[in-house]
Amino acid sequence: MGGTRTVSDGIIGCVSAGIGITMLPRSIVERSARRNEVRIHALPREISLVATSFVTHKAQVMSSALERLIEIIVALRRRNVRKRKGRGQ
Repeated sequence: MGGTRTVSDGIIGCVSAGIGITMLPRSIVERSARRNEVRIHALPREISLVATSFVTHKAQVMSSALERLIEIIVALRRRNVRKRKGRGQ
């Protein structure tokens, strides 16, 4: 990270200090878990998928680029769901 601190670093720091708990993507916390700073508890697959949103400033109008990105993500998600159903998952 080169000395740059992020919000997730602060959250993980609080958890490692025993101040609380958090729910973050595994990729964010794996390094801390490898250093034995925190412990990861996996959630059951049926509840581990969460809704994700794009957040912008309240005065910002959604750009055509962001609209297109959301369309692509939705299409990929639908394709992945169909693949999983085809495999019986």
